[in-house]
Amino acid sequence: MVRRTLVQEAATYLHVKNADYLEKASFRIAVSQYLSILASQTKIGSVEFAAADDSLLQ
Repeated sequence: MVRRTLVQEAATYLHVKNADYLEKASFRIAVSQYLSILASQTKIGSVEFAAADDSLLQ
């Protein structure tokens, strides 16, 4: 039976946490870049919004 030291356990835990963080960060960056590309290719024409008839809304 192999006994792991507390330092080894901590190193493994930190490795997993860092890997998870880096994976999530790279996904966020990829999505951000993808949305930037989509937005740069988008042409926006006239946009009409429905006006509210309620006097409480400003």
